Amino acid sequence: MNTPVLEPPVGAPPQDTCAIFDTDPSPAEAVERLCAHIQPTPCETVPLRAALGRCLAEPLPAPMAFPPFTRAMMDGYALRAAEVEPGAQWHVLDEVIAGQIADKPLPAHTALRIATGAPLPIGADTVLRQECAQRFGQTLRGLLPRIVLGKDTEAIGSVTAVGDLLISAHSPLLPTDLAKAARHGISQLSVHRPARMALLIIGNELTPAGSPLPSGHLYEHNALLIESTLDQHRLGQIIHTAAVKDDLAAIDQAIGSARAQCPDLLILIGGTSVGTHDFTRRALSRHGQPLFEGVHTRPGRTACASVTDNGLVLLALPGSPKAVHALLESILLPTLRFMQGQPIS
Repeated sequence: MNTPVLEPPVGAPPQDTCAIFDTDPSPAEAVERLCAHIQPTPCETVPLRAALGRCLAEPLPAPMAFPPFTRAMMDGYALRAAEVEPGAQWHVLDEVIAGQIADKPLPAHTALRIATGAPLPIGADTVLRQECAQRFGQTLRGLLPRIVLGKDTEAIGSVTAVGDLLISAHSPLLPTDLAKAARHGISQLSVHRPARMALLIIGNELTPAGSPLPSGHLYEHNALLIESTLDQHRLGQIIHTAAVKDDLAAIDQAIGSARAQCPDLLILIGGTSVGTHDFTRRALSRHGQPLFEGVHTRPGRTACASVTDNGLVLLALPGSPKAVHALLESILLPTLRFMQGQPIS
């Protein structure tokens, strides 16, 4: 007996489908599609501490040489290397410490007691370490037969010359980068501002942590996962959050309210599957053109995205904790890095 083929009633609305095939983009390809419709955030000038983890839009050249003077790198005596020979002696004139400058050039066959970091006096080109000399009152005797010119000194501009590349663009600024900027007299940097995102958490069964848990409900935790991950990586801030029921009109209205906040990216969590009470992908289609309707990955195959007529990207992720965590790493974080000046990796 043949099994009859069931046809939908005439005039019945089509059922939701989830068109996910092997031709759906990989996570990396999904990121490329998203970034094709996203512009890096504009730049703002901030104090150095506030620039940590953010990206320069342009390479930063050194505005000054470093060190700005030739300096001693060891405690000892500043003198001329050419005068160092067996039996050589020098008359010790004075002492100079870090932050001081010798008030006159160094005469021949004289030496100046010098501390690490102090500028070499004019006429001196080398530091004779204190353990390589003997001093008797104002008379200094060297214990080395010769010394290399410039020994235990750091020449002006030997670390950085004016105009040298100080900090590269498009990479998150590290504490060492900030210290390097400060060392060259820079107190502020122009960096991409943090991305501003709106976040909609969709689901009838979700209850805020700390509230009594109704039967059949779960505590909502994906918002915390996303916000804390953004904080950890310094990749932006959530400027608008809303909990939304599994209702097409409610989701549609929530998207409109979120768009009014002018976010750089709108993220929706939940309702991306094909059940009779999953409305997120249908709501996305009302607000823009689809960028992808599935991703070739598990977990997270039902992730989808669209772009509005004014260029706002809407990215919807499944509500499964495993899917959210996986897509955070493979899609959302790479997209946010691009938004804040980093290249697509």
